[in-house]
Amino acid sequence: MSALEQHHFDHLLMQKPILRPAEVAKLLGVSDVTVIKYIECGHLPCFAFNAGEGLRMTRRIPRQAVVLLLLKSRTYEIEDYLAGIVCLLATLSAAELVLIHGQFPRLTAKAISRQPVQPVTLRRT
Repeated sequence: MSALEQHHFDHLLMQKPILRPAEVAKLLGVSDVTVIKYIECGHLPCFAFNAGEGLRMTRRIPRQAVVLLLLKSRTYEIEDYLAGIVCLLATLSAAELVLIHGQFPRLTAKAISRQPVQPVTLRRT
């Protein structure tokens, strides 16, 4: 990851590969319960396992999943948004990139078929 790309992600979240739900809640400005609901609804993938002799469910969320959620749910200057996507793509494996590349024709056709919408100026909130 280049220094310029890193700069765009530093304002989004800390440099940890795996985050706890409480850390994600703080980053998103929501409660821990909301993060758990995101996980249960499938909006935020996580690793879940039993801890403490199987008495409690422990969840850990990959940083990439949080970055994706931020990119999808927040508005940014278009340059920041594109730099974030490029930076995220740079962290993926070749197999993952091939899968994504295969989706472009479908996504392009879907975007073209949509009704025209009024242009929106993206600004960081």
